[in-house]
This record gives sequence, C-alpha cells and structure tokens, in this order.
Amino acid sequence: MPKLLSTYILTFALLAFTQVGLSQTEKSIYASYKATADSIVKLYYGDKFLQYISFDSSSSYYMTLKTGGGGTLTKFTETLDFEPEMFVFHYYFKHPSFHDDTLNVKFYVDRNHKIMAGFLPEGLYDMKGKTDVQIISKDKALDIAKKVKVKKPQKNYEIEFGWYEHEATSEDYKKFNQTKDIKQIVKGRIVWKVTSKFRDVPEWDEKPYAQTFIIDAVTGEVISVEQAFIDWG
Repeated sequence: MPKLLSTYILTFALLAFTQVGLSQTEKSIYASYKATADSIVKLYYGDKFLQYISFDSSSSYYMTLKTGGGGTLTKFTETLDFEPEMFVFHYYFKHPSFHDDTLNVKFYVDRNHKIMAGFLPEGLYDMKGKTDVQIISKDKALDIAKKVKVKKPQKNYEIEFGWYEHEATSEDYKKFNQTKDIKQIVKGRIVWKVTSKFRDVPEWDEKPYAQTFIIDAVTGEVISVEQAFIDWG
C-alpha cells in the first residue's frame, strides 16, 4: 500500500475514533448537567407545573469563551469537539392560561453545576405556594398602557409576551450569601411589553423615538417604562 494512502487511512481512522469518543463524552460526562438544569427548573416551578414545561435540546448548547470572538458553541444535538466551560439550557413553559403564547426559560450552568446569574437567566418564575397562574390578556395590557399615557404610535402598537429579569442588588447578594437560596438573586416576572414607535428619527437626533411599557402579566402592575433612542456616537 502506498505510504500516502496508508497515512490518509490512519488519519481518517483517528478522526473517526475521536468523533466516537466525543459522542460518548457528551452522553456520560456532561449528562449530569442536564440533571442539574432540571433540578433548577423544579426548584422554581415545583412538581405541579412541570407538566407544562418541555426541554428543547435543539436550542440548548455547550459553550466555551476560550476561543475568543464571542466564544464557540455547539448544540446538544450536534457532535462536540471542544471542552465546554458552560452549558446553556432552553425550556418552554406553555400554560393553558397563556393561550397561544409561550414563555421561554433559558439559563447558563457552569462547570461547578452552578447557575450563572450574571448571564441574565430568563423565565425562572417562582411558583412556590401557587396553585395556579392566570395572566391578563394582551388587550388588557394595552388598556393599562393607554391609561398611563403611552404615546400613540405612527402605525400599530407592538405587544410582546415575555420576561423581565430583576437586576440583583447588593442586599439581594447579602441574603444569598446568608441563605444560599438562588432565588434571592435570580428572580423576575412574566410580562407584557407594549411598544409604541411614535416618530421617525432624523440623522443625529438622539431624542426618544419609541417607548416600551413593561407590565406584569399576572398583577397588571406597570414595572418600567423604557425609552428608545439612537446613540449616533
């Protein structure tokens, strides 16, 4: 057999062996991180609401920041060819009261099986003590925004179902250090976001051109009003 051909076959065999080894690594070494993620979801939603939650492996992924340029990621459904530093889990919370809307649940877990609060988790809603959850309708959210003087848009209001994550304070971290309860620093609300784009933006104009009213979808409370503007630098 020619030396070049034998070298090619050996190289191909080594690559094939490597791919098999990586596949085994995904299923064994890293399987425990999925169990950690499931336990975090259960911590927030309890047994009662788990029936409305589903895991999405196709949008969950391994990630490393060692490669630079924003890092490298590989979906759980793909072959892994690097050693990850973090694991990103994506679930969906689809409750009957949401009608056609779905709440995204997404968070990062590090190599020590700890949730990474600094990466802004989404959808970890504390259901402790709750027997059910009901949300206000999209129309009701718009009515609330109008009552607190949302500006009339050029065309239509944009209304989005989603999540509002609270930024943990020093007091929150103090309580967390005392109790080790992750709910002290990872917490948020299910919300409606009512946005009005009320004017076009001329060049170099840095005045607000749109506003978003963030409304608690459970209580109807207006949590925040955000102004959108262009920073021309």
